[in-house]
Amino acid sequence: MFTPGFSAPELQIDARSADRRADVYSLGATLWFTLTGTDADAFDPSQLPIGIRPTLVRALARDIEHRFPTAEDLGRVLRSRSDDRLPARGQCLACGHLHLGPALNRRICEDCGCPLAEACLACGRDNPVWIRYCDCGCNLPEAIDHQRDRLELACRRYGELMASQDYEQAARLLAEVAEAIHPRLQDYRSWAEVRLPEAEWKRAESRQACRHAVEEARSLLHGRYPREALARLEQVQPARRDKEWSKVHRCALELIGSYSTASRRQAAQDGTREADTAADRRSARSSRSGPDP
Repeated sequence: MFTPGFSAPELQIDARSADRRADVYSLGATLWFTLTGTDADAFDPSQLPIGIRPTLVRALARDIEHRFPTAEDLGRVLRSRSDDRLPARGQCLACGHLHLGPALNRRICEDCGCPLAEACLACGRDNPVWIRYCDCGCNLPEAIDHQRDRLELACRRYGELMASQDYEQAARLLAEVAEAIHPRLQDYRSWAEVRLPEAEWKRAESRQACRHAVEEARSLLHGRYPREALARLEQVQPARRDKEWSKVHRCALELIGSYSTASRRQAAQDGTREADTAADRRSARSSRSGPDP
């Protein structure tokens, strides 16, 4: 059902071609309406707070390729996006409870049990959640946003790597994302931990397929079939090729090259031999005929 100002533009053209990214647009439009009181047809990023502006710009992109892949991805960013405003001194980020007096020295909120101190991403030193600058000079909210942007880029890169079947790089990227230990980045860590087993399984399967192709190519090379070995190696997708593949591939090319050189040399020798034979025949005919009377 198409609702003007809230439904994705592609629904108006062909609703059958819409996918989950249409829901992302609708969620972004609802959030925009909540913040401004106008529908998404009047979307103007300049009216948004800086902290949420990039998120809504991506959610409301008219090109579906520029949106979040799923509503889950949008929710993850919204939950973790920090704001330029800091909580009041002694205030818990999670529940808003205000700690006063001796309670300011607590490391855990007395109301909800959430941490009241977080590690600086630059030096690792713990700081109260209402502090903007660490003693090392790091701007704590900016450092968190920078790290979040890097992790968001890694999540998008992961999708591209899986689509190109580069499971080696995809698994390595997920392992890096899973190392995000900051409390405000836990959604990214959980996201990576859920997907890491599948990526590692596909990586192992990819390695096995490459090894199998390399073993077959080696057998063909031992049988003096370098062209067949090269054809078998070329069946392995570029993203799955490893060092052993490169080594055997190089051997196959060298063997083909040596065979070609030997063939050319043999052809040249055969041509020379035929020329010599023809010359000998002409000389023999000339000697039998003798001089002209």
